[in-house]
Amino acid sequence: MQFDHTVLVAQDDPLREEFERLASLGAANLRVMEDTSLEGSARWIHDAVTPIVEVETSGRVRISRIEVRESAKNTVLLSLGP
Repeated sequence: MQFDHTVLVAQDDPLREEFERLASLGAANLRVMEDTSLEGSARWIHDAVTPIVEVETSGRVRISRIEVRESAKNTVLLSLGP
């Protein structure tokens, strides 16, 4: 899933239906997520990518850290235990 030029909307956003309507008209590239924070995005990336890495490397490689940047001043680093 790509996030470049994308609108992230929380599942419980009170305006979610309006965003979905705009997306259906082609006005927005919309992704509905449980947690739209940078931390939530980092966890989503981990959960989405880990199974792929495990299969592609036959379990030889694991993800130890994920860094997500919204801007130079807004970054999150998710460090994962062994």
